[in-house]
Amino acid sequence: MSQLYSGRRGDLSALDTLLNEDPSVREVIPSPDKATSKELAAAEVLLRDRLLGLDTCIDQMAPEVASYKAKLQELEDWRISVDLRVKIAREEISVWAQAHRNLGDGIPVPPVIDVTGFATDLAKKVSPVPIP
Repeated sequence: MSQLYSGRRGDLSALDTLLNEDPSVREVIPSPDKATSKELAAAEVLLRDRLLGLDTCIDQMAPEVASYKAKLQELEDWRISVDLRVKIAREEISVWAQAHRNLGDGIPVPPVIDVTGFATDLAKKVSPVPIP
């Protein structure tokens, strides 16, 4: 539309660009050099009708786009949650592994690490079903 309006103001290169970018306008404006005001008005109606059709299509797709974006955000939130849980599990396993190495080397480790509690807590964090 901006190229058409520039053409109405006398910019023939804008009309030429419009005709090159959208060949369907050539049906209404055969030549940018000899474009009449009637042809320019018909081109404006053609482009406006096409834009209204696009606007209608966008309005019809709006609920699906909103649903898609909501599901995308839900997946991103879930990914962040899983990444956090994996980070916590890695840290807990590294602490457990260090204690296990110490025990293997004969270094007494006070019973600070509750393996059963660790496993239960990890299962509670990961399980979608509540674990008592």
